[in-house]
Amino acid sequence: MKKLFEAFFAIPEDGKVPEKVMLTRAALSVIVIVVCLAAMGITAYAYFSHSLISGQNTIQAAGFIVNVTIQNTDPNQEPVQIEKTDRKGQVATLLAGNTYSVTIERTGNASTGYCKIFVAGDDEPVYHTQQLSADVSTDASKKSAITFTLTVAEMTKISFYANWGTSSYYAAYVEDGENGALYILDGETVAIP
Repeated sequence: MKKLFEAFFAIPEDGKVPEKVMLTRAALSVIVIVVCLAAMGITAYAYFSHSLISGQNTIQAAGFIVNVTIQNTDPNQEPVQIEKTDRKGQVATLLAGNTYSVTIERTGNASTGYCKIFVAGDDEPVYHTQQLSADVSTDASKKSAITFTLTVAEMTKISFYANWGTSSYYAAYVEDGENGALYILDGETVAIP
């Protein structure tokens, strides 16, 4: 082994490597490079030609939608017409001096949500209903629908929009232990000025 090492790898004292040894070194280097390239090519081919086929997957987004029903408590008045503005919004015009029973029912597959109620006019506040379906703090108030009474002082256009998640008014309501003026609970009476 020592003789073989000295013949191929040792550099003589005069610094000249025999031509036979130099050609052998070059040939050995070329063979090693070709073997490495072949191994890399086979590995790359195996990596990029492998295909994985999985079964069909269904991705479903959560949807929170509400259906609003408004009934005039005076049976002599005409029924309230509700227009859908889009998938999440509904608008109705309420007449002055009347009292209305409003029912908001949750549909869709989202676990919880609420309804924002906008009254026409720039300075009017935005109302939030209580959580519909799963309540974030207790299972006792799981409701898929709420009904409340609404009185209006003058003819008003009112909009209902479904919102997935938890109302920003909810935390203040839970902390205070009482209903804020803008947080509507099931069975409550709300007067819009």
